[in-house]
Amino acid sequence: MKQYLVCRSCGYKKNFMEDRTCPNCSDIMIDGEGNKNAYFENKMKYPSVDSSLCTLCGKCISVCAVSAIYNDRKSVSIFIEKCTNCGRCISICPENAISR
Repeated sequence: MKQYLVCRSCGYKKNFMEDRTCPNCSDIMIDGEGNKNAYFENKMKYPSVDSSLCTLCGKCISVCAVSAIYNDRKSVSIFIEKCTNCGRCISICPENAISR
């Protein structure tokens, strides 16, 4: 399996390199293996959308750098398989519909 690093704070992943500083939040990155690091599978909470608060404005979609948010015209979904857990969608949501 290809080795990579995972940020212990935000979950950002990158290929294994000497530099262990997260480019997303500047915290220290740890070794990860497989598709997801088991520590983050169990401990990390990814953003989720409260559909009763969401107005489908699309601001979260426009700010997501990895295209992990999808609007099907009825609701907004976050694909955790793509999500780097950066929190940009949470901070930009005017209705506070996205939280961890």
